[in-house]
Amino acid sequence: MTHDYITCKMDTPLNEVAKLMIDSGLELVLVVDPIEEINGVISAETILRNYNQDWFGLVAEDIMEWPLVIVSPKALATEAAALMVEKKVRTLVIVHGTPKQPGLPVGIIRDKDIIRELFLMTED
Repeated sequence: MTHDYITCKMDTPLNEVAKLMIDSGLELVLVVDPIEEINGVISAETILRNYNQDWFGLVAEDIMEWPLVIVSPKALATEAAALMVEKKVRTLVIVHGTPKQPGLPVGIIRDKDIIRELFLMTED
């Protein structure tokens, strides 16, 4: 899991979302409401899917992905891996809350985080 994540507001222009990704080196932006609860995500893939649209007329809310694929901070790596396979995603958002009411983000877990964990288990 990484606590490194970036957020934007629902009304953030898409070109600013792209700049956040470039400046941070991260490929996922969490879209939050005014009280910082997560409402959706925008991945690099999401931006590519919307490449031919009017970039300067779009805001985060227009293209964010919802419903989220989230996992509890208490989930085991095996549970996260199974959820990634089931939902065909490479990244899960870790939040306090439920799928219908996600709440505040804690971090993200990527497929490579799980692979690293499996590798480290075999090192012992």
